[in-house]
Amino acid sequence: MIADIIAFLLGKIHVWTPMLAILLAALSIHRAGGFSNRAVVVDRFFAWWMLLVAGGVFNGFVMHSFFPGFTAHLIGWAESPFQREVAYADAAVGIMGVMAFFIRDKMFRLGAVVVFVICLVGDGFGHLIEITGGDMAEYNTGSLLLADLLSPTIAAILLFFQFRLGVPER
Repeated sequence: MIADIIAFLLGKIHVWTPMLAILLAALSIHRAGGFSNRAVVVDRFFAWWMLLVAGGVFNGFVMHSFFPGFTAHLIGWAESPFQREVAYADAAVGIMGVMAFFIRDKMFRLGAVVVFVICLVGDGFGHLIEITGGDMAEYNTGSLLLADLLSPTIAAILLFFQFRLGVPER
């Protein structure tokens, strides 16, 4: 039971972090006075999305660094020294996501989203190429592929609206 929960939390972080981000953003908006101020709504959704969803990419660093054989198997690969490079890229994305929660400068947030989009959409295209070659492993298809493509796209859309509406005072 405990092992199943830990496996879900580590292995499906791309599933539960978006849901938690939406919940915490809604609670934060409610505490800030409700949904009437669009700039506050966008800012809170963007901040929580980056903290939990982009920040959650740090999990890839943990998995590729400390469990490389297990992680490679899930993706349908053989273990490779290149996983260290993937791990460091995931660490960078995760750290930028956490920083974007706290640093409210629009240009910093733009940089964080650009890194998020390049890394994850690039991963998503890599998965699509692997699928065309017959790699139908669980972490090469399905929810992870969807998360790789949708998560940074949602961050970019939220940032677009933040540029239009401005960053509200906290």
